[in-house]
Amino acid sequence: MVCGLNGQKNMGPLIQLNDVVMINYDARVAAGEPYDSNKELGEPVPVKTNIGMLIPGWEQGLLLMHEGDKGRIMIPNALAYGDDGYLDKVPPQADIIVDIEIVDVVDPIILDEGVKVYKWKTTDEGKVPTKNQEITFDYFAFTTGEEGHMYDNSYQNGVPFTFKFQNAGVIDGLHQGMSVMKAGENAFFEIPYKLAYGKKGLLDLVPSNTDIVYDVRILSIE
Repeated sequence: MVCGLNGQKNMGPLIQLNDVVMINYDARVAAGEPYDSNKELGEPVPVKTNIGMLIPGWEQGLLLMHEGDKGRIMIPNALAYGDDGYLDKVPPQADIIVDIEIVDVVDPIILDEGVKVYKWKTTDEGKVPTKNQEITFDYFAFTTGEEGHMYDNSYQNGVPFTFKFQNAGVIDGLHQGMSVMKAGENAFFEIPYKLAYGKKGLLDLVPSNTDIVYDVRILSIE
């Protein structure tokens, strides 16, 4: 549940499923021990709904808030980390509390075939890629929907990923998303299944007819 809103409801739009929002937050075990916060970063962080990026209780609470709201989300353990807990930070069967501020809702760039690009870090320097330039980037890749989850990321291999723009090698939706990006920018790409893995899906990682999301951080375009 969400409680303790600061009286600033309806300052902005209600958070919707699939939105990307910039937030400040402090998360702690209900007994009092803090386990996560963005304070050390000194700037808001992005989260996207409907991809399994957030624990269920956090996402449910977020979808009851508006841009500009500050609130406290009280999350029972069944909608948090359950019987497993979280690493050595959250004990099994622990309820948690998240204090959250919705700083901004990121408007997407909507491309011709339905790819949506939510830029959450931008730069005025550099140019978008041209054909055959090499794009190097780090990424997290997610499926969408009720069973949404991360299915791949570049960090597990210890090196960023590189491909040539508009020269095959990756799914069409990734090429399209990269068409509006510059080196140093970060974004979520929301990619329709027809521009991802289509009816076949991807092994046991991405089901048939499933939209996907890439969280990309562009390191270089050369």
